[in-house]
Amino acid sequence: MAKATLSRVIDEAPPVEIRPAGRADRSAILSLLTEQMGWVGHVPAADFFAWKHDQNVFGISPAWGAWDAGRLVGFRTMLRWQFVVDGKTVEGFRPVDTVTDPSVRRRGVFRALTLRAMDDLRASHPDALIFNTPNLQSRPGYLKMGWTELGRPKTWTQVRRITALPSMARSRVPAERWSQPADAGVSIDVALEDEVGMKHLLCSQPDSSLLRTRLSPEFLRWRYGFGPLRYRVITGRGGVRDGIVVVRARRRGAVLETVVSDVILPDGVAVGGSRLITQAGRALKGDYVLHVGSRPGRSWMRLAHGPVLTARTLSASAAPPLAAWDLRLGDIELF
Repeated sequence: MAKATLSRVIDEAPPVEIRPAGRADRSAILSLLTEQMGWVGHVPAADFFAWKHDQNVFGISPAWGAWDAGRLVGFRTMLRWQFVVDGKTVEGFRPVDTVTDPSVRRRGVFRALTLRAMDDLRASHPDALIFNTPNLQSRPGYLKMGWTELGRPKTWTQVRRITALPSMARSRVPAERWSQPADAGVSIDVALEDEVGMKHLLCSQPDSSLLRTRLSPEFLRWRYGFGPLRYRVITGRGGVRDGIVVVRARRRGAVLETVVSDVILPDGVAVGGSRLITQAGRALKGDYVLHVGSRPGRSWMRLAHGPVLTARTLSASAAPPLAAWDLRLGDIELF
């Protein structure tokens, strides 16, 4: 079809209806996500969605849908998040799980859903911070709608098996969503059974002038407690009070990748030089380990590629620069 003809078809197509999506729309939402995003396999889509968007300790995810002649053809949701900076809470939202039906692509549905979400959130959360790590295809669309490209958080790798280097070079593909089985360490539920040790660890974290995820036992239980994602917790020599590292193993092409999702050390000490993170990476026996944050040690190499953080505020103020964030992979990894 000629470009001019295609533009005329798009212009003449009846507009879709954009409105908030709720529980009454859940069946249609799950069908669209399953069909277009491959939400199948290890866990029922309903269970995954409920954990991610209903049970989030920060609150239920607001969502919007696009309807064409009564049929759901687009979906956009914002995962709630909370940061702490200088002891104060900053409300956040992370755009995730956005999908459009092929029948309405090139009709501006993605943009319409996002702009409606921004308008609604601005009315209810005017000081909120929106952040995500869009891929190369969707990033230009976000930038046109007011997002700022902040850069790549420092991402480090430690190669565990030199013989895997050729496979690593060929495995520049998205990682699998679901984790591989692992029996190292303990589950987050078991780690949280040491209430005294966990309270001591979390209370030891000092205030920071950087944006950090608000930590609590409830957050840790929700974020790392969903069984099919198989997160494991490696603790310090003296147990939880001596620090925890949250890890999981996943396939990326032909290699097995160990993801360091979170690191919490006593008194908020810098990760650099910590033996615990290296121990955690070794425990899952992957080909290599990934970590976002401070460099854990000399054997860790900086990656030139990795997720690109983008953000915007709902007010007229500029998004905080990359140097103002203290992120871990658990804050930005796809799950």
